[in-house]
Amino acid sequence: MSSRAAHARSMNRILSLTVLTLALTSCGGTAPLPSTPFIVGQVDVAGLQPDAISHTAVEGVPHIPVPVALNGQFQLPLPADPSPDGTFYGSPLCSGTVIQSNTQAQFMTLSTDRLRLWHHGTLQGFVTTRRLQGDNVYTYEYVYATLPTIVRGEQLCGNVTKTFALDYQQGWNLVEWTLTGNHLTLGSVANQRLTWRRP
Repeated sequence: MSSRAAHARSMNRILSLTVLTLALTSCGGTAPLPSTPFIVGQVDVAGLQPDAISHTAVEGVPHIPVPVALNGQFQLPLPADPSPDGTFYGSPLCSGTVIQSNTQAQFMTLSTDRLRLWHHGTLQGFVTTRRLQGDNVYTYEYVYATLPTIVRGEQLCGNVTKTFALDYQQGWNLVEWTLTGNHLTLGSVANQRLTWRRP
């Protein structure tokens, strides 16, 4: 092999390593997020670090703890084939209209945004996605849809205005709740690594 060919091969190898390094750096060096059915999370707590995390005692949801990595990341399975639980959008007791594009779609909602923390098999408390940012309170929930559907509308329930901007795929979906004063917005967001902290 000529010195020129060897030099070219060496440069190609360096270029490949550089591109790989830049790719890892640009995404924080972590693997891409899997699509649901996992809660992909990051535990951020002070003091004793948990080594496992689990759902709370919700019927039909797996309660077996899964490991929390040293960097606080975890993947917690969601139910693989959940049954609809009667979740619906829009109330006849409120003014305003909410429209669901596919009325055949049914839903199952995880009824809490809390997860259990464990250390060596001992319950260490709970964490939540709820956070305060300026005048807004954010929290998240996972909703299973049996069919794709869009939910749009706005209602006034007492002194609270509710806005619905939901785009559901069949399967698990992530919903962000935003409360600003007396205005609550429910909107679909892409699956993402949520940060879980003590309440």
